[in-house]
Amino acid sequence: MTRLLLLISLIFVSLFPSYLYAQKIELAEIKGTIINKENQPISNVSLVLQTINKKVVRFALSDSTGHFSLDSLPYQKYLIEISMVGYQTYHSDTILFESKTNLNIQLEDSVSNLGEVKVATKKKLFEMLPDKMVMNVENNILAAGNSVYDIIRKAPMVSLDKEQNLLLKAQTPLIYVDDRPTYMSGTQLTEYLKSLPSESIATIEFITNPSSKYDAAGSAGIINIRLKKNKLYGFNGIVNARIGTGRYIKSGGGLNLNYRNGWLNTYMTWNTSYSQSYNALTYNSKIMNNEIASYQDRENYWHPTSTYNNFKGGADFNLNKKDVLSLVVMGYIENTKQITTNTSILCDAKKDPYQYIETKLTGKNKVHNITYNVNYKTNLDSLGSSIVIDADYAKYLQKDSDNNINNFTDPNGVIIRDPYIFKNNRPANIDIKSGKIDYTKYWASKYKLESGLKYSSVNTDNNLVVDSIRNNAWEMDYGRSNHFVYKEDIAAFYSTVSQSYGDLSLQLGLRGEWTRSNANSITIDKVVKRNYFNLFPTLFTTYKINDKNDLNFSYSRRINRPSYESLNPFVRYIDPYTSFVGNPFLKPSFSNSFELRHGFKQFLYTTLSYSHSANIITNTILQDSTTGKVVNSSDNASSRDYLYLNIYASIPIAKWWNSETSLNINYNRSKSSIPDYSYNTHGFGTDINTDHTFSLPKNIKIQTSFRYSFPSVDGLARMKTSYGWDLGVQKQILDKKGTIKIAATNIFAQAAYRAHYIGSGLDINWINRWEARRINVSFVYKFGNQKVKAANSRRTSSSEEQNRVNM
Repeated sequence: MTRLLLLISLIFVSLFPSYLYAQKIELAEIKGTIINKENQPISNVSLVLQTINKKVVRFALSDSTGHFSLDSLPYQKYLIEISMVGYQTYHSDTILFESKTNLNIQLEDSVSNLGEVKVATKKKLFEMLPDKMVMNVENNILAAGNSVYDIIRKAPMVSLDKEQNLLLKAQTPLIYVDDRPTYMSGTQLTEYLKSLPSESIATIEFITNPSSKYDAAGSAGIINIRLKKNKLYGFNGIVNARIGTGRYIKSGGGLNLNYRNGWLNTYMTWNTSYSQSYNALTYNSKIMNNEIASYQDRENYWHPTSTYNNFKGGADFNLNKKDVLSLVVMGYIENTKQITTNTSILCDAKKDPYQYIETKLTGKNKVHNITYNVNYKTNLDSLGSSIVIDADYAKYLQKDSDNNINNFTDPNGVIIRDPYIFKNNRPANIDIKSGKIDYTKYWASKYKLESGLKYSSVNTDNNLVVDSIRNNAWEMDYGRSNHFVYKEDIAAFYSTVSQSYGDLSLQLGLRGEWTRSNANSITIDKVVKRNYFNLFPTLFTTYKINDKNDLNFSYSRRINRPSYESLNPFVRYIDPYTSFVGNPFLKPSFSNSFELRHGFKQFLYTTLSYSHSANIITNTILQDSTTGKVVNSSDNASSRDYLYLNIYASIPIAKWWNSETSLNINYNRSKSSIPDYSYNTHGFGTDINTDHTFSLPKNIKIQTSFRYSFPSVDGLARMKTSYGWDLGVQKQILDKKGTIKIAATNIFAQAAYRAHYIGSGLDINWINRWEARRINVSFVYKFGNQKVKAANSRRTSSSEEQNRVNM
């Protein structure tokens, strides 16, 4: 049956473009070239086609040779408007298109000479596009001194789970950097995002319903982090330094160097940081055994000291007018020393303590990653048709070790049993190989075909060795040691077709992914194999009701595979009564997502979305009522339905005051049939975000942000209220080449996850607090050639060009 569906789908995707082409009627077509006063072509110029009453009909961008093309246009009168930084805006006379019209348009410089071009355009903090929400981090005052992780968690639709993992619309998203997946998850991903400074980021894209061109992984969609790219010619650079303080000091700095000429662009970025932080966990549980209650109260304090180094270097070679070869090497190095102290108090039914457990953990963690990428693109015609070949190799190395000492006393401090002392060594290696080819073809009838193939292979090797002190000597603890090897291969194909019908545009897509995995717990001789194939259709439509109202609808089916970390059946202890363990039997979950968005005058957007997820992966808390031991793990629950309403408005209150406000209302129904962790719960949740920017004289800006989340329900967890207020000030100095920013985050209170887990035999209050109340100071200075040179300007990085043709 699966093969039959695949065959039918492939035939449909192959024949649908031909059908559209056969059905087209003879319409007008216009082509042209945009040049400067030296008769040199200008690339990436925005062209807007309008009716004589200023209604927008079509958008276009000039290619690397300055050419543009507009077709499938009814015979009528049109106007053309062209805008480009460094040039005067061009307004055409009324044009009556013939069947084929050719134009040569020359743009005039906006200044008498091409010296330093001063751009006064103000970017909104958030921009709502048909297929995504874009968060403009560059030049945002509140981003100063913060990490990428800190910035993402402030965005609408984003929340945290009890272990500080990022959630998008209450589900785990896939994290990309410059259109490439990071292949990380859990603690490793969180720490990596905390190591990225906001000064290295241009934008963050929130893609809740990705097209078939993207991997099908991630039920919540994709968060795509776009690094800054320098488009200036000659040699130039940016240097930044930052320092912050909360409970502990943080500091860092970075350097961005770039050299560009007509055929070569080389660049290098490096960021380093030093950080001390903390995580304070309060974990109080009530245990019922034969109607007799007992209590366990825990206070866990994690204090890491870390140094991070992130680097990226590469070169883009414009081999000729059609071909671009790009080489990139990037990676990061993390070194962390940590001290964790934990106090567990065991109490009887009267809440009188009878045992204290004092735990101290000291550990070291080193993570090294390096990724190599080769990208080749050839342009097939002036319409934007292209072939892109991309290959990646990434390697992660981790050395993680810690020593644990557990002391047991009664309420009077008398030792009641021998200390339990053990140490862990957790070396891990991850190898990732990936290659893909993408083909994009435009036709004169204004439809586009995109097809591609991808293959990836992942091999993870984790060898946990636990030693315990027995008879005053270290001995290997075979019962807790574990060697785990996980291999996964994914082969995929996709195809999408796009067509415009006047004010209506349509995109249909289909992606197929075959997955083969092998989870091998070598120590206990347990192997779990999986082999499955799935189809993932997508649908996107955009309708321009009039020049004030736009309507978008999208649908996608997606898969959420277990993280590598969650599949590893190793045991991590907080104390002898509390542990975290992986589950090699986890299965992938699947979701169907629908989204409807209305835009009014490009300042008010309303989004209504619904998703149904089956076999959803959830964090479980399993409690033994007899021994009092608690095991935290992951398992497959039954289903989850999520209804979400977002209202976003960007309102210029005055010339010097702009506001952006987002209201989110959601309804969540979750079901679980997991033994000892079953539930059928539902409830509403609401949160609001509001940002205000004030532009004052003497190049001073003030920005403030406030967010508030009302109580909500997710499974057995009843989340409590959370809120935060940030305030920042920015001033440009040194002839606007330098910018100094001061920002205070979480002025009112600490950031925290606060929840009450109740049901299925559980009664747990969980409060997880981390360091978020801080003051950060940053300084950015630009040096070298800061002049914009328009001649022979073109985009050379593959990610930018792929973004240009997104529908």
